[in-house]
Amino acid sequence: MFFFLVPEPELVGIQISEHTNLTYIHPEEETKLCMKKHISFMDALKLDRVLLYASCYFCTKLAVYCLLLWLPTFLKVDSNLQYSIAQVANLQTSVDLGAIFGSMILGYASDLLSGQRAPLAMVAVLLATFISYSVTFSIYELTPRLLLIAMFSLGFFINSLSNLLSSVCAADLGKAVQGNHRAVATVTGIIDGTGSMGSALGQLIVGVTKDAWGWQWGYLLIVSMDINMTMIPVVIIMYLDWRKRL
Repeated sequence: MFFFLVPEPELVGIQISEHTNLTYIHPEEETKLCMKKHISFMDALKLDRVLLYASCYFCTKLAVYCLLLWLPTFLKVDSNLQYSIAQVANLQTSVDLGAIFGSMILGYASDLLSGQRAPLAMVAVLLATFISYSVTFSIYELTPRLLLIAMFSLGFFINSLSNLLSSVCAADLGKAVQGNHRAVATVTGIIDGTGSMGSALGQLIVGVTKDAWGWQWGYLLIVSMDINMTMIPVVIIMYLDWRKRL
């Protein structure tokens, strides 16, 4: 039934008004109406900053899922680390807690900046990059408590930024097309799909690099470099915003 169910009444010539009066629309007129409101996939790609935000989400989601899926295994199997199952669980939970608080705080802060998300994203990426590289080069010297704080901070900055990109920024980009609310779903789908590509590709990359170079350089360093690369599209977005204000 769901394969043949028409998703919207307008597609079969029915227009529902505010007073629930049903009016028949001629198919040719309905087609013209849909053409005015519909936005294609390629048109959505050409919207301002869509590819840039999609690139940001590609990098952030790659880092988020590498932390989510590989971190417990790394802490358990690395012979230089002796973390118990309870400690591993606590470290993983700290990343999630950081993401929860970070999403709320960064979202509220972005609204205070009148929707200027790029400067906030730049600060979050810079801090996440510094923390990630610090963990990479001193992982075997960090105490469990310091590592717990570092994982919470990574979740606070990079996981929350990923959530912000997939929801708020995608909605902002879609609503930028005046009078076309259907663009919101298309733009959100593009950004979410690009992020899913990043998360899938990240697992393949880490699986190869950690076998070749070990956990420290093949896993932690790859995640740090990925977070660092997020600065490229963020800097471009900030430059475009600066040019727009001139």
